[in-house]
Amino acid sequence: MDSNFTFVGIGVSRDIAKLLEYELNCSKSTDIGQVAKKLWPGRFQGPSLKELALEIVGLNMRKPKDISMSNWEARLLNEAQIEYACIDAYASYRIGYKLLMEE
Repeated sequence: MDSNFTFVGIGVSRDIAKLLEYELNCSKSTDIGQVAKKLWPGRFQGPSLKELALEIVGLNMRKPKDISMSNWEARLLNEAQIEYACIDAYASYRIGYKLLMEE
């Protein structure tokens, strides 16, 4: 992946390990949960993406358990899973952009 980009997310090291299984190397990453904890000590303990999205960028995420707990190892994801993944990616981007610009 392009070294000009930073891969952001919660527990991002797990995602990067998964990408490596598909020979996609991510040279820069940032755990936005850790950044939030550093910027606002005591405000966040182990923040979830949903919590950070609401608190930091005002995005109220819908995270249905039936989708979050569905089979993400399936060869083909269904439409609900794809929508869920896109919303997660968008929220991570928005939070990462805001946090990294304030750091």
